[in-house]
Amino acid sequence: MKIEILGQCKSLIEQTSLPQDLGFGRFFSPVMIECHFRQGEWQMPRLKPYAPLQLDPATMVFHYGQSIFEGLKAYRSGSNLHLFRPWDHARRFIKSGQRLAMPALPEDMFMEALVEFCRMSAPLVPEDDQSTLYLRPFMFADQVGLGVRPADSYVFMIIGSPSGRYFADQSVRVMIERKLSRAASTGGTGAVKTAGNYASSLLSDRTAKQAGFHQTLWLDSAQTKYVEELTGMNIFFVKRGKLVTPKLNNSILAGITRDTLKVLAEDLGVSFSEEPVAIDEILSDIKSGTCEECFVCGTAAGITPVAMLGDLNGESFTFDHANGPTTQKMAKALFAAQRNQRPTPEGWIISI
Repeated sequence: MKIEILGQCKSLIEQTSLPQDLGFGRFFSPVMIECHFRQGEWQMPRLKPYAPLQLDPATMVFHYGQSIFEGLKAYRSGSNLHLFRPWDHARRFIKSGQRLAMPALPEDMFMEALVEFCRMSAPLVPEDDQSTLYLRPFMFADQVGLGVRPADSYVFMIIGSPSGRYFADQSVRVMIERKLSRAASTGGTGAVKTAGNYASSLLSDRTAKQAGFHQTLWLDSAQTKYVEELTGMNIFFVKRGKLVTPKLNNSILAGITRDTLKVLAEDLGVSFSEEPVAIDEILSDIKSGTCEECFVCGTAAGITPVAMLGDLNGESFTFDHANGPTTQKMAKALFAAQRNQRPTPEGWIISI
């Protein structure tokens, strides 16, 4: 498949300078990928200068929410760039679209557009080992009109942000959400990566930050009893040296990093279990010292240790090891795998 290159993309990249303190998601590559779905077919993707979009006020995404996205990274290994598990991101992107009645983007189109974007943006990938090019493929309904129905036209895009650490702090404090829910436990959209899931989390996240926490820990919506995930991250507990993470269901996103840690744990000989995690039981285990460590993981944040779980009533549960030995072992292995510094299964690393 050919990708049309428009405008002065190369010169725009050459003219772009970046600050030393990148933060996360604050600066963007001056180019982007844009591809339209029209009359039942995907058109040729175009690499073009980054620019604002012009959308009609009646564009259907504003009213009915057909919007999905992915998040992955391009890493630098010396003078070369590579992507980590991009095919898995492509497949999850398609799954998300299916749940929202959106047309499937061919996997090879997703990949070729991603590789071309990274090839053009390569000079912007920082050389230090904590920085990457964060990639945001997304799709939305751009048909104009009112009336609840799946749209007939869509736009697929890729933008990229040279970024540093997601969290400025070395560990995070997490608020247990006992009133609100981010997604239905049965038949909802919690297991796919759609914009609405994140919108439903924002009120709780704001409350958490106002109370001195970094993020929200979500419980199941049916009973408010079982641990599910954070906003945008999966969660792991370390109990007597064993890694424990909530079993996937219809309201937990199947994180690529989560799955990577499952494979790495087996390679490292670390005991691993996917099981229902009752919040009251895990808090009791933290108090007794049976649960020694906790961390969260995701593409953006990598592995981030959890220092404390807390309730808005002031009760807090602090871990003896905010960055314990198992957390460190898994973080080191993940860092090496993502940067092609240790053997990984075939297809995980795609060189650019």
